[in-house]
Amino acid sequence: MLNSPSLPSPFRQPREFYEYCIMLAALTACLYDHALTFDSEVISDESHASRHP
Repeated sequence: MLNSPSLPSPFRQPREFYEYCIMLAALTACLYDHALTFDSEVISDESHASRHP
C-alpha cells in the first residue's frame, strides 16, 4: 500500500514533507501568538474596567 504511486509518500518526497512540517509549525506559532495577544488584551480590558467602575 505504501508503494502505490497514487499515494504520496513522505519518504519518497522528503523535501515536500519537511516544507509541510515547517509551514504547519509556522502556522501553529502564529495562531499561538495571536491567542496570547488576545488573552493579554482581555486581561488588560478587565483590569481597566476594574480600575474605573
